[in-house]
Amino acid sequence: MKERRKPSKDVKDLKVRLSEAQELLVAIKSGAVDAFVTDDQKVFTLKGADYVYRVLVESMNEGAVTLAFEGTVMYCNKFLSKMLGFSIKKIIGRSIFDFVAPDEISRFKSVLRQSKTRNIRAQFSFKKKDKIIFPVLVSCSSLKDQDARLCMVITDLTELESAKRLSDIGVLAATVAHELRNPLASIELSAHHINRTIKDSRIEGDMNSIKKCLSESDQIINNILLYSKLKVSHLRAVTINNILKECIDEAMRRFPKKNITVNVRTDRIKNLSIEADPLQMKEVFNNILNNAFDAFNKNAGIIDIESQLNDSTVSIFIKDNGEGIEKKHLDKIFDPFFTTKTQGTGLGLAVCHLAVKLHHGTIVIESDKAKGTMVIVTLPIGKKKNA
Repeated sequence: MKERRKPSKDVKDLKVRLSEAQELLVAIKSGAVDAFVTDDQKVFTLKGADYVYRVLVESMNEGAVTLAFEGTVMYCNKFLSKMLGFSIKKIIGRSIFDFVAPDEISRFKSVLRQSKTRNIRAQFSFKKKDKIIFPVLVSCSSLKDQDARLCMVITDLTELESAKRLSDIGVLAATVAHELRNPLASIELSAHHINRTIKDSRIEGDMNSIKKCLSESDQIINNILLYSKLKVSHLRAVTINNILKECIDEAMRRFPKKNITVNVRTDRIKNLSIEADPLQMKEVFNNILNNAFDAFNKNAGIIDIESQLNDSTVSIFIKDNGEGIEKKHLDKIFDPFFTTKTQGTGLGLAVCHLAVKLHHGTIVIESDKAKGTMVIVTLPIGKKKNA
C-alpha cells in the first residue's frame, strides 16, 4: 500500500486562497460586500456598512470618489462618470491622476498627501474623455475607518466661470456701447449730410458701403449687449408675421447690392398673435436673415420663408440656397464666440438660441455644404389671438 504524500506548501496556499475567494463570492451574493471588477480583472470591494454613504453620494449633483492614498479610484458616483465622460467601470481601478490636467498632477499629488491629516479644498483643471479641459473645485479629506482611503467631492466650475465671463462681458458691453455708439452716430450723420449735399454718382458706392458698415457695427453692438443681458423675456401679445416682415425689409436695405429673391409664404399666420418679447424676436430674425444673406458669395440667390401652425406652436422656416455649413461646425454653431466668418463676433446665433430658449421654444439648423441652410424656429403660441 502506497503512502499518501503530504500536500505541498503551494497546494495549501492555493486551498486557502480558494476558500477566501469562495467566502468573498458568498458575501457579494448576500449583499454583505459590493464588488467592482475592472477590465484588467482587479476587484475592489465596499463593505455593506458603506451603503448609506453610497446612497447619499449617488443623489448628489456633484462628483464623488473614494480613493486609496496612492490615488487609485475605489469608488465613484454616476455624476462623476457623466462629468468625465467615462463609464463607472472605466474609472474604478484607474489612477485619479489620469483625469487631472498634466501640468497640475504634481500639485494634485501634494493635495492628496495633505488630505491624510486635514480637509483640503483647491481648484484644478480636469480632462474629459474627449480631452476637453474644464475647471473643478476639489474637496478632499481622509475617511476615518480601518482602511487607508480618501473621500473627494469634485464640483464642475464650468457654468460658474461662464457666468463670471458673462458678467465681465456685460461690463465690457456697456463700455463698448458708450464708446462706439457716439462716434458711429457722428459718422452716420456726416454720411447723410454728404449724401444730401453732394450729388456725385462716383461716391454713391462708397456711401452705400459706409451705410452697410454702420448697420453691421450697430448689429454687433446689439448682439453683445443683448447676449450679456438676456435673462428674462418681457412677454406681450405680438403679431409674429409683422415682426418677420419688418426684419425682411431691414435685411433688404442692409444688402442693397445683393440680387437676392425673398419668397415669403406666411399667409396662414398673417393675423396670428403670440405671447413673446418683440425686441428679442426681432433680434432672432435679424440674425438669421443676416446669415442667410451672407451665405451668398456671388451676390445672387433665393431665400424661402414659410410658416407652419400647429395646435400649440408656430414654426418659421427660413431656407437659403447659398453656401451651407460644414457638418463639423454644426455642433458648435450655437456656442458663444464661435464663428467661421472673417468678420463677426460669433454671438448672432448664440443670441438666437438663448432668446428662443427663454421663450420655451426651439431653434434647429439643417445644412448641406452644397445645397444651403434651413433654420426652423418653433415658438409656443400661448393664448391664441387674432390681431
